[in-house]
Amino acid sequence: EDCSSEFTPQQVARMHCYLDLKYQTWQQEKRPSPVPLAPSIVTATNTSVTLSWVPPLGRGAMQPTAMCDDCIADDRLVQYATAATAPGSRDDGSFYSATQAVGPPDADACDASGRAWVAYPLDCGATGCTIELSFDVPVAPSTMTLWVTWYAKDGLRDVVLVYTDGSELSLGAVPVYCDMPYTASFDGILKKVTKLR
Repeated sequence: EDCSSEFTPQQVARMHCYLDLKYQTWQQEKRPSPVPLAPSIVTATNTSVTLSWVPPLGRGAMQPTAMCDDCIADDRLVQYATAATAPGSRDDGSFYSATQAVGPPDADACDASGRAWVAYPLDCGATGCTIELSFDVPVAPSTMTLWVTWYAKDGLRDVVLVYTDGSELSLGAVPVYCDMPYTASFDGILKKVTKLR
């Protein structure tokens, strides 16, 4: 009865752990977990000690292993582009801007929707129109799906995977149709992809 108005440090830590595990996915901002975990000793000899820090619990760790809610049944992480830029395009979220390519598809198929990115040919220059999509968590991809909401006469001229080390892999020309997403499967790609152009 004497301490019913306060919590012990351990009780506070347990509450933080529970909130971090169960409800941090509700938060919009990306920030580190409030629950720092102490390092553990991996190996110890007479002359050295190897320590390992476990990532903080919850999505705030920004690590694939801490994003279990976004994984599907076979433990693959499913994510959509979280940022998009296109030379000559407005990136303010208005109709047809590059940021319309961020997140799950929300435009009607085969319709010139304002909810999709549209390249302006006059702004494309000699190299053609490009859009670069970025992801929160770099991963070695198993599959990639592209939604194109309007019929592209010649398809996509090139699809390029950009790895975390800055190197790139060109997939070449890709035929696309507005009524079905283009899906590619990758076997043997072990490098982590951070962007798609």
